[in-house]
Amino acid sequence: MRVIRLALPLASALLASSAAAGPWSKSGGELYVKLSEGAFIAGEYVAPSGETEDDVDYLGLTTALYAEVGLAKGVQVQLYLPHVVARNAYTASGDRYLTFGGGDARVGAQYSPPLPFPAAVRLDVKVPLYDVTEPGGLEGDLFPARGDGQVDVDGWLSAGGSAGDLFGFGELGWRHRTAAYPGGDAGLDFADSALAYGQLGYKLGGWFIVALNAQAVVPVEDDGRTKGYATAGPSVYAPVGGGLAVEGYADATLWAQAASRGYSVILGVSYAGEVW
Repeated sequence: MRVIRLALPLASALLASSAAAGPWSKSGGELYVKLSEGAFIAGEYVAPSGETEDDVDYLGLTTALYAEVGLAKGVQVQLYLPHVVARNAYTASGDRYLTFGGGDARVGAQYSPPLPFPAAVRLDVKVPLYDVTEPGGLEGDLFPARGDGQVDVDGWLSAGGSAGDLFGFGELGWRHRTAAYPGGDAGLDFADSALAYGQLGYKLGGWFIVALNAQAVVPVEDDGRTKGYATAGPSVYAPVGGGLAVEGYADATLWAQAASRGYSVILGVSYAGEVW
């Protein structure tokens, strides 16, 4: 079972961008928290409206705090708080436009029922911490947005298992794109999407974990603005003692619809332990 307990913080690290945890839910008093820095690099920029700018080098830097707290046996809550610095560099003119501030926060809850294998149901909500209509003005559309600006509600089913030092899990979900804008209303409606995530990992030397991860977001209709994408890439989880670990993740966009194609790299430091 030790590999499963190591798989839990690793899954948390890899899925922090979507505030997910895999099927291994925390029990009462257990804590996992991670501070990370991530970069997304693309040779294009896609606005919330779906309009694509091909003559733009896009860079997004995200500093994020992610936490899971167990409330009772198999019941946990989770929180993802990002700060985003985004830059559009226009290759033809040489102009650069920068935005920074809160990104898409996520809050969620998860429950693992008493089954003979790791499984969970999860609900999480995306809450934008920005006004998608800002900045305004004559050149407002040249600045990169920090997200679509409206609330999403995701539901997930997750199941996994292990055999020796090998472990894996898979998740299927559904994303409901609401028309609720906490900031300015951009007047855009988005289609719902089917969600999938998978991870296959292996423990090396009794402590170091490597994994391969893949995810997909597939809109139910092609309306020209609802983002869809598929990514895949490797990750590592390296405990350093005292509940602390160093984590790394990278991926590449394999397919995109109304979304930028690029590469992501995330580095983080995490702590896993009991707080009561």
